Amino acid sequence: MKITNTYNGIIGFVRRSAMMALCVAVASAMLVAAPTAVFADSGSDTTEATQADTAAEQQKAPAEAAAKAPAYKAKAKADGKSQIKVSWSKVDGASGYVVYRSNKASKRGKKVYSTNNASKKSWKDKKALVGKKYYYTVKAISKEDGKTSTVAVIKTKKVKNTLKYTESFTAKTYAYSGGGTTASGKPAKVGRVAVDPSVIELGTWLYIEGYGLCQAADTGGSIKGNKIDLYMNSFDECYDWGVRDKTVYILD
Repeated sequence: MKITNTYNGIIGFVRRSAMMALCVAVASAMLVAAPTAVFADSGSDTTEATQADTAAEQQKAPAEAAAKAPAYKAKAKADGKSQIKVSWSKVDGASGYVVYRSNKASKRGKKVYSTNNASKKSWKDKKALVGKKYYYTVKAISKEDGKTSTVAVIKTKKVKNTLKYTESFTAKTYAYSGGGTTASGKPAKVGRVAVDPSVIELGTWLYIEGYGLCQAADTGGSIKGNKIDLYMNSFDECYDWGVRDKTVYILD
C-alpha cells in the first residue's frame, strides 16, 4: 500500500510539473505574439488613415481645378459725361458677347448690346439715364453648327451714372436742322449745338437735360446770352421740341 501510494504521488507530482511547464510555455508564447498583434492592429490603422488621406485628396482635386479656372471679370464705370463704360475679360472659347442692363442686382434686365467680335472687350452705354444706378451682366456666347451656347456669365458691381461738371445754369433751348457746316468747321449733326461764345466757349462739352451729351460747335445771330440751339435730325423733331427751358451742365 505504501509503495502504491508513493508511486501515485510521484506520478501526480510529474503530471503537475508537466502542466505547470505547459502553462508557462503558453504564457510565454502569448507574450511573444502580443507585439505582433499590436503591430497588426497598428498596420490596420495606418491603412485606414492612408485611405482617408487618399479620399481627401480626391475631394480636394475638383476644388483645386476650379481655383485654377480663369477668373473672368467685368466692371462698369461712369465717365462723368453721362455715359457708362462696361468692360470685361476676354473669355476663352467665346465667339461674341451680349450685355444686359438692370436696376436690380437679382435681375439680368434688358439686352442693350451684342457683338460677334470675339476680341471685343468693352462697350459704352450712351443711353443710361443720369443719376440712375445700374447693374450690368456680360454673357459670353459661342456659336457652333448653328447653335448658340453660353460660355460664361459675368456681372458687374452697381454703378451710378453721375456727371462731372464745373457749373450748371438754366438756358432757353431752341432747335434747328438742315445740315451744313458749323462755325467750328465741323459738319452739323445731333450732339453739336449753337451757343453764344461769350457765354460758352466753342469746343466745350455740355450735358443738356432732355437732349443729352453735346458739344458747343456752332453760333447763331439770335443765339445770345443763355440761349442754345440744338441740332435735330428733322424739322418735325424741331417742331416737337419748340422752346424749352432746360438745365445745362458745363462738363469738367
